[in-house]
Amino acid sequence: MRKFVNSGRERRMKRMKIKKGMAGLVLCCVLAAGGAIPVHADNNNYSEDGTASCVVTATLQSTYTVSLPAALALSYDSEDERYEGSFSYGVKGNIAMDKKVSVTAPASFDLTGAASGDAVTAAITLPFTAWSNDEESSTNALISASAFNLKTGSVSADITQADAYSGNFSFTFGMEDK
Repeated sequence: MRKFVNSGRERRMKRMKIKKGMAGLVLCCVLAAGGAIPVHADNNNYSEDGTASCVVTATLQSTYTVSLPAALALSYDSEDERYEGSFSYGVKGNIAMDKKVSVTAPASFDLTGAASGDAVTAAITLPFTAWSNDEESSTNALISASAFNLKTGSVSADITQADAYSGNFSFTFGMEDK
């Protein structure tokens, strides 16, 4: 004699097992079909003895890293009778022969006195503005893939009024055609 205790629950469990089994079967079929799709490059077919060549290509994208100062403190230079500060900046990277990395800054910016609100113009000097694979010149620095080729820039200002001055400027950099 058959028992009918929890017959609804048993039927639901049986249906769930069947659904899980079918889902597994479908997944196996999809994976098997996906693995059977051949992937290959263009082929040359030959029917006689001989030799054949194969063209191989690779592309390496140009990359670079720029090193720039985050902050700079000016100090008084008694010889020049002005406030000056120097900083290191540079580039390293692996760039294409027809490219260069440019680093520029504005010629000047304002330093503003905290107490007085007076503005003093500060001048920026960047002797090198480009890094490339060309020979080093008066404005072009040689780029290295492994180490920064650092150069020295400077900021100077004629400050005559006692105050705490501050200001900021932005560097602009990027890769461009030579």
